[in-house]
Amino acid sequence: MVLNTGSYTFSSPNPVTLNTSIVKIDYAPGQKHRIFVRAIFKGHHKRSRTVSGSGADLFRHREFKGHCRGDTLVLTPNLVNDIRYGYIRYGRSHRGIGSGDYVDFRFIDNPTAETRSTILNVPVNKYRRQSELE
Repeated sequence: MVLNTGSYTFSSPNPVTLNTSIVKIDYAPGQKHRIFVRAIFKGHHKRSRTVSGSGADLFRHREFKGHCRGDTLVLTPNLVNDIRYGYIRYGRSHRGIGSGDYVDFRFIDNPTAETRSTILNVPVNKYRRQSELE
């Protein structure tokens, strides 16, 4: 058993995972008509610990997910119709292993983690339609 009496933190040997995926598709059904779809996923995952020699006691996740769609149609040389929709979701979580009630003693840290979980999701929708006359 390792007692951490000085409130020290130790770097975790567990690797950080950084994943990013991007996809874009362009399609032209006609000479005056253009359609596109774009998607992105970005995820960051990290583990940390507070006592040397113990397993991870806090898992941090950050994710960005989004997609965008667009349709541009040239009706006449002077009239253009452009429609776009986008959705982005940012998610963040700190997932701890703590689940019970704890009793703490002053100047002595517990050998087990007391970290709790917090989760945050922020979705954003955006719609735009524009017709232009020149």
